[in-house]
Amino acid sequence: EGGDVVVDKEYVFIGYYGKNDYKNQITARTNKKAIKIIRDKLKNKKIFPIELIKSSLRPRLNALHLDCCFSPLGLGHAIFHPEGLKNERDREFIRNKFDGKIIEVDAESMYDMYCNLFSISPTTIISGEGFDRVNVQLRDWGYRVIETPMNETSKMEGLLRCVTLPIRRS
Repeated sequence: EGGDVVVDKEYVFIGYYGKNDYKNQITARTNKKAIKIIRDKLKNKKIFPIELIKSSLRPRLNALHLDCCFSPLGLGHAIFHPEGLKNERDREFIRNKFDGKIIEVDAESMYDMYCNLFSISPTTIISGEGFDRVNVQLRDWGYRVIETPMNETSKMEGLLRCVTLPIRRS
């Protein structure tokens, strides 16, 4: 599903759920078959699968999509909720890749969708009103941040990337 595919300059990151109960896990959106299909279609890209933590009963422990806990940004920064990723090696990879250029957020901030921002250019980001710590840091890093009220949308476990549809990418 779209929110499980996060693209930066070097990688196509794919969030997935890898346990055998995939068909019964109501919060699972992308599985290992999807990774194989994408690898077969995008042979020239570096595909980086990331297994997500899922919980049907505890929303603050559920990474619905990868973009709910990881958002790489145009100037080489990232917003990240490490506890949404199942494997420590994936958390360390992201921390190392964005070393010194990363904002880590807690479970409550992940649930409120602080990672689910929308970049309209490498330096312009649409973010939620009230994401104060993240928005201040983004501005300090040189981004133009456009804040918009999205509180009602976030109640449906989606936010800015979830309400957009990129029609063309280069």
